Amino acid sequence: MMLFAAILLMQVPDPTLISAIRSAVPVGDKVAILRPPELAIPGRILKYQWSADGKALLVFRQDTVKTNADWLSAMDSNKGVIHSGAGGDPDGLNVEIWRYTFENRLSTRVFRESSDHWRPMDITAVPNSSAFVFTGLRDGSGSPGDFAGYFLSGSGKVTHLSGPNDGYGGTEVSPTTGQVIYSVGEFHDGKFSRWRAGIIGPSGVVKSMDLPDSLVMMSWSSDGKTSLALLKLPPKPGSSKFHYEWQKVDWETGQLSPYQKPKDADKEVEPPPAEAGVSVVPVSIPTGAIQQEIKSAVIFNKEKSGLVAGDVSEANVSPSWNAVSYIAQGSLFVRPVVLVDKQTFDEWRDKLAREEAIGIAKQVGTAFAILAADMDDELPSARTDWKKAVIPYIKNADMVGRFNYTYGGGNTSKVKDPQNTVMGYVPGPGGRAVVYLDSHVKWVKN
Repeated sequence: MMLFAAILLMQVPDPTLISAIRSAVPVGDKVAILRPPELAIPGRILKYQWSADGKALLVFRQDTVKTNADWLSAMDSNKGVIHSGAGGDPDGLNVEIWRYTFENRLSTRVFRESSDHWRPMDITAVPNSSAFVFTGLRDGSGSPGDFAGYFLSGSGKVTHLSGPNDGYGGTEVSPTTGQVIYSVGEFHDGKFSRWRAGIIGPSGVVKSMDLPDSLVMMSWSSDGKTSLALLKLPPKPGSSKFHYEWQKVDWETGQLSPYQKPKDADKEVEPPPAEAGVSVVPVSIPTGAIQQEIKSAVIFNKEKSGLVAGDVSEANVSPSWNAVSYIAQGSLFVRPVVLVDKQTFDEWRDKLAREEAIGIAKQVGTAFAILAADMDDELPSARTDWKKAVIPYIKNADMVGRFNYTYGGGNTSKVKDPQNTVMGYVPGPGGRAVVYLDSHVKWVKN
């Protein structure tokens, strides 16, 4: 981060950033520039999620002991790895949960269990923090009582939200306040009882209360400010059927009260299209006579897209737009994103274009110098087919197409002032890269 700050202050582009400027994409009032990819967690990635603040990734990974030492050794060689979270089967297939912190590139194993006894399910990012709630399926046939919930703090500590005899009811995030509610209940003989619910904050459970055995599910009001509990209640007089009722949860008093949920409260609202983001799209790649289709990750806005990586299975952008993550060949990679203001970006882009124009001018000028040496100091006139003459002396023929040759032709050894005699130029932003007859190049402003 210090490097990026220095770049912005000096208004001098980092050489590794200049190569990515062409694929940069505007994001709001900034421009997103991709840094080179970095390996976050190698191999057998099952699922992952960014934290709400964009500072960490929670990763579900499958592992066998035979391969574990190999890839841990590879990770140890280029970043910090902390081995924690006991458990697992020493002879079989295991599920691991890793936490990757983006700022210091540190990978920490926080959970490990045999895949015969535990299967990963869902990940929920706790708003405004680096914390997560994740769920897994314990031993059993997949009944509700086999679900377990866990809280992972921003410091990497795992706390069980459900006990060994509990079934995890679920996690709900408020769409407006960012609060998270969860519920757990004891599960016996196919039934839940002794329900408990709580509010989760960045440091864990901040409030909790007991709920009736008749709890079906928890939710939020449509404005996201009121916690709700759906109860299955006994039949009303004159009816033989159970009825369902939403009740408001008062976390301060631990009481429930009737709540009339609006009829359109469960109506799904289509979110507006993203101004910018990352998506995975099919791309056709010619392989001989066959067109092979692979999935590529692209960063996009309404008018432009830039390639993130090819042959990927999933890609996402961090909520804070500091990195793009993707899975390729089973491993998780991140590409840091530098957001710069548009004025700075324009300066970098123009600098890149000027440097490119100067580079082309130098190579074409050198090609003409070699051509003159082979032709007894003679150079063709700009009115002749000079391109055909010089192309054999340059590796990239496309460069000749950008060069404007202006020399009148003749014997260069007879020119009295070659250092001030223009051979040609390559146009660029605000000026041109001029090549002189002695092959030196100078940038000349318009």
